[in-house]
Amino acid sequence: MQPKKLYLLIIITMLCAQNMFSQETRDTISEEKIAKIEAKIQAWQKQTNAPAVSVAFQHGDFYYENAWGLADIENQVIAKPTSSYQIASTTKPMTAMAILKLWEMGKIDLDAEVQTYYPYFPKKKYPVTIRQILSHTAGISHYRSDSKEEKHIKDPYDTKMAIDIFKDWELIFEPSTDWRYSSYGYNLLGAVIEEVSGKSYEEFLKEHIWMPANMENTMMDDPITIVPNRVRGYFKNGIKIENGEYLDISSRFGAGGVRSTVQDIVNMGIALNNGKILKPETVELMLEPLGEQGWNEYALGISVRPFLGQHIIMHSGGMPQTSFLFIAAPADNLSLSIGSNLGRQDVESLGISLVQILSGIDTKTVTAKNTEDRLMLDAINEVFNFGQGYCQKIGKAKIENDRNLASNFKYFNRYINRKYIKNNPQDAQEKIKAGHQIQPEKHLTWDRVGGYMASQLNQNYSQEGALAFFKAYIDLYIKDKSISYRFTKGFENAVQKYYQDWQVTKALNPSLTRFDKNTDWNQVPKQLDNELNKYSVYPDFYGDLIDYTYSNLLFKKKYDEISHITDLMDTYFYGRFFTEFLQGFVALSQKDLNKAKTYFAKANEIENLLENPNWIGSFILQLAQADPVMAFSLGEIMATYNPKSYVFQIGIANLAGKMGMKEKSIYYAQKALEIKPDDERALKFIGN
Repeated sequence: MQPKKLYLLIIITMLCAQNMFSQETRDTISEEKIAKIEAKIQAWQKQTNAPAVSVAFQHGDFYYENAWGLADIENQVIAKPTSSYQIASTTKPMTAMAILKLWEMGKIDLDAEVQTYYPYFPKKKYPVTIRQILSHTAGISHYRSDSKEEKHIKDPYDTKMAIDIFKDWELIFEPSTDWRYSSYGYNLLGAVIEEVSGKSYEEFLKEHIWMPANMENTMMDDPITIVPNRVRGYFKNGIKIENGEYLDISSRFGAGGVRSTVQDIVNMGIALNNGKILKPETVELMLEPLGEQGWNEYALGISVRPFLGQHIIMHSGGMPQTSFLFIAAPADNLSLSIGSNLGRQDVESLGISLVQILSGIDTKTVTAKNTEDRLMLDAINEVFNFGQGYCQKIGKAKIENDRNLASNFKYFNRYINRKYIKNNPQDAQEKIKAGHQIQPEKHLTWDRVGGYMASQLNQNYSQEGALAFFKAYIDLYIKDKSISYRFTKGFENAVQKYYQDWQVTKALNPSLTRFDKNTDWNQVPKQLDNELNKYSVYPDFYGDLIDYTYSNLLFKKKYDEISHITDLMDTYFYGRFFTEFLQGFVALSQKDLNKAKTYFAKANEIENLLENPNWIGSFILQLAQADPVMAFSLGEIMATYNPKSYVFQIGIANLAGKMGMKEKSIYYAQKALEIKPDDERALKFIGN
């Protein structure tokens, strides 16, 4: 998954009431919506510099498909909706469906040890079950390195060879005590499918998944076979587009070995929702999250989370030469897929944006300057986000009979009030986070509070948003005395005030937060203050500032202008990751190392992205194309956050080498050797 996750939340399921989601007709998916969708896709393609992007979706009875760019740059082949992409980890939901199909057939017990069905995999210190592997809680390792033995295999592998790579490794944790994404676990499930069914992985999926879903152009990837409409894969070296490396991905068969089209993946989503692949009760089982809070709410082969009160299921896939996405909102009869031939790009954010447009969701989220108001709004947004989807999932009758409701509302009223938050801001923040978590202990406080509210309102508020949702519930129980679960008077008054102010500020002139090269940064603070100062809440335009900074400033050495951005962020979005990170970046550009380190430390306390070598490494690599000196300075600080990352340390050694900084190159190559002894690449830096 890509780490740009600031607006990323996800899940699905069944309607709370028959009328909760109105169906759009062909007429209501207007030319205006299609224009917005196509503009969003084209903007994404321009921002990523992706050679090709194909998109398809089915929304109710309306079907759409289109493609932009080149499937093959050298031969000038135009991309099409029928273009065939490696779908990488989007294979995993198919593997999960195949396992669950065997479970439906009575051939697999999900809680049996994996060796029951595939004895070739050695017993480990702890028992490992099929369900644990499906949910990435088995303790089986993911890829350990970027070596030719794992990620750069160029020869075809059979199932036994694929399992041999990792079969003798020890578990990295006791099963069900942690969560770690594992492609090798899904290869093991592929082996189970073959052993239990007596058929090859491809044969079983073709019979039980692809054919029932009308997926005519889905197959195992084979670099030798002639495949109609096969795209050429590319990767980004800094800002330069280069041909993707030749790989044979048969070694990733159950985890990422499938090739398909966006058309077929849309069909998969529709078939899953319509019971053509699995029974409804099996789909419900598949969509039950088992991951811990912050772990993507991963269920059985699929990521499941709410977003702005709508529930979506999703799985992305990425390799150096492909980026792919399946995303669906089954309660809204929506299935969508995106494919691109540029490796490891953020297709998830694009997919969510397209779902928002199609579902008519009001994407304006509400925030505040004042700490008490901001945390109150955080809780309001969380309850709305999780609760409305919870109602969709389990139904009104079960919610109303939930014995936990009284204690859940009591929890809300105790901690979500201005007095408590003012006196205990840090604890209040922790209590808000604890309102929804899956493991190590399951707490669904926000889900149940919001679910009960949704069950009584019997209406979808995704288009109106969280404040309208809360105001409507409060208005309802004031009229209906039979509704016993209520909020405090102080909270009711706060919601009323927020709602009134929001009706004004959400209509803020869009031009004030539409930043471009003509923006007068001396005037923007004055204009915003004039518009927003007398109101308690306002639209969250944090993302607009980040997008503008990324697209126009960071990688173009416009550091003085970034300082205007950080001043604005510090006023309206204090205490967020990029507010602190960009202030550190500006301080570094001004050679104030101590100040920079202080801001970076604050940023990492908020969200530990600086400890993610892929995210920060990619950032530094892109920066190096424009300003290698600044990139290296940043890299030296970030190396302290990633001391055990071989990829990061060798990357800094490489950057220093290109800049002629021999001693620094040797220093970081030695750091890389401490992590990966006898590494040829590191030894080469030292030898040179």
